[in-house]
Amino acid sequence: MKKLLFFFVVSVIFAVVSGANASNLSPNAFIVEDDGTLISSGYAASDNGLVDIGGQINQGNVIKKFFKDHPGAKNSYDFIIFATNFKPGDNIGQFTATKKVIQGTGASNEDVNLVSTYYVTGLNGEEKFQGYAFIMNIDDLSDDLYLPIHEISHRWLFRLGDYDSCGKGFGCTKETGFKINKDGGHFNNAISTITKVGNKSYIDPNGGGSLQLGTEPGYCLDFGGSKDYRFTSLSLYLMGLVPANEVVPLKWYTTSGAWSDKGVPCVEKKFSVEDVNSLVGSRSPAYPNTQKDFSVAYLLLTKKGQAPTSSQINKMNFLAENFPKKWAEATSYKSTINTNTVNLPETHTTPPNLVSSTNISKYNFGNVTLKNGSTGEAVKELQRFLNAKLNLGLIIDGKLGPKTIVVIKKWQKDHGLLPDGLIGAKTKTLMNSFVQ
Repeated sequence: MKKLLFFFVVSVIFAVVSGANASNLSPNAFIVEDDGTLISSGYAASDNGLVDIGGQINQGNVIKKFFKDHPGAKNSYDFIIFATNFKPGDNIGQFTATKKVIQGTGASNEDVNLVSTYYVTGLNGEEKFQGYAFIMNIDDLSDDLYLPIHEISHRWLFRLGDYDSCGKGFGCTKETGFKINKDGGHFNNAISTITKVGNKSYIDPNGGGSLQLGTEPGYCLDFGGSKDYRFTSLSLYLMGLVPANEVVPLKWYTTSGAWSDKGVPCVEKKFSVEDVNSLVGSRSPAYPNTQKDFSVAYLLLTKKGQAPTSSQINKMNFLAENFPKKWAEATSYKSTINTNTVNLPETHTTPPNLVSSTNISKYNFGNVTLKNGSTGEAVKELQRFLNAKLNLGLIIDGKLGPKTIVVIKKWQKDHGLLPDGLIGAKTKTLMNSFVQ
């Protein structure tokens, strides 16, 4: 009898540990279970014969299912970061843009056709949503959150300098010295991306080298790298977080000969924001009229019938709770994530305990219908809402004009309301449903 009781208790404990569920997730974190269309299995034909595609993820389908389950999400979140509760195939570490609307960055200079992306994700390109980053098995996520920081930054950053693996699928056949290549999002190893703040040194999350001039003229020494990372001022410019006149020119080095006690023979050169702009044009919109606060959802993709463990739930919560802090640090506190925690509209199918509804701060839009020409404190609240949710940069002057009414009509249409430009009870209620 004691043995049976022991096995029963152990079984209950195992069920609790291995059957962790969504009710334990932090705000903005979600579980997406495979419905048979999200994860590939078996083998596929290729030029080299059959290739094992077991565990490969149909990323667009994951996003499409999430938006189907949570209709308001595509206009609530800028980005999605998603991981798995299993070891995935070879598609690890990848960012996919769903918008190409910013000029002068790596995300929009080519006339990329996103029709296929819209089709597989259920988007049409008019939504708030900007792109998604797939990272890894959540079990392998490092505490420094380097990979999600790196992948999200591909929304804006492009390759700078010839890639050190030139000739291995990167569009060139030999090293050609420094040049700017807008196809990609990494710094070449010849470029020093060391940023010094006080006594600390940082490396850009998108790579770069660690050479610097030594004490001996004509020689370089290896800085040795850093475990800490921050974006260079050039990266921050491309992200819209600093003006062009704050960009410090980056240094790059050509080396020759062998290492000695003096270092390695090298020649230092520089390139500036003007060099970048000459290739891709100036950033538009330009600082300060740029988005600086972003909303992010965190998804855990699980195999069908395979519930995440408590450890995996804890990892997801760590990601959701610490990514905003790590992002702020990486951007030198010039950008923020989820400062207004997203609360999806009442039409979504998320269980109530997935997104916390505590500490809700409502906007006071007043009791009178607002319209073109309206003035007062209620209009100021409306302007604050639009700035917080749509990053419009409106002056909080309490005056409602025709340009703002156009924005209101589009917002109403996107959220299933009559686009009449009148901010009445239904519109106010739905607006406040997004606030947390």
